[in-house]
Amino acid sequence: MVVVAALAGVAWLLGLFSAEPEEVSLQETAAAVAEEQEQSAPTSEPTTSETTAPTETSESTETTVTSEAPTQGVGSIDGVWTVTPTESTFVGYRADSAAGLAVGRSPEVEGSVVIEESVVTEVTIDANLAALESDSSLRDDHLSDEGLETDRFPDSSFVLTKPIDLDLPEDGPVADALVAFEITGELTVKEVTQPLTINLDGTIVGEQLVIVGSSDIELEDFGATIGDTTEAVMEFSLVLDR
Repeated sequence: MVVVAALAGVAWLLGLFSAEPEEVSLQETAAAVAEEQEQSAPTSEPTTSETTAPTETSESTETTVTSEAPTQGVGSIDGVWTVTPTESTFVGYRADSAAGLAVGRSPEVEGSVVIEESVVTEVTIDANLAALESDSSLRDDHLSDEGLETDRFPDSSFVLTKPIDLDLPEDGPVADALVAFEITGELTVKEVTQPLTINLDGTIVGEQLVIVGSSDIELEDFGATIGDTTEAVMEFSLVLDR
């Protein structure tokens, strides 16, 4: 059988069927983000300074509270959230062909999510596909000039086309809510734009918004392939700051 399909695509271009990363999971990503936050948090030096009680004539406290930039109330998720580079931020693919499973991820992601009164009104996400990396540099080089042609078409984007009501609980911190929802928009790959619905899970970790999601992709709709398959899963993990 043509030497078992050319030795299964030379073991999917020398990925050699190694263990690939697991599918994105909100629980695992949230735990990783919490660990990153803990490691990056500055250590506070113990202080021996005395605390001075506020006097009745002090006006600075009232001025601070009534400043023109009020803080968000407990449980509020409203605001403009911007993608921030972390170890948990990426956009990528998961493709299962006759030669085996391949997973590639790009950490070069930019974009923002706008939420107003618990309704997602805007989403714009841009990813550099030329930065996709799997467990095989040969496979990545192959995708750079064939299939996805990431050297020629490095830019990929997703834009929201329909607002989303998150239906969050009115009381209690948002951090207690794990929200699952669908998002409808337009995905552009290889300068071809197609409608797409993505399943998402999101939550708040510390002061960061964490979103993971995935969607089945018909690569032929974008004139693309990955290996010998025209079907793949687009998956992503985004960490955003407000």
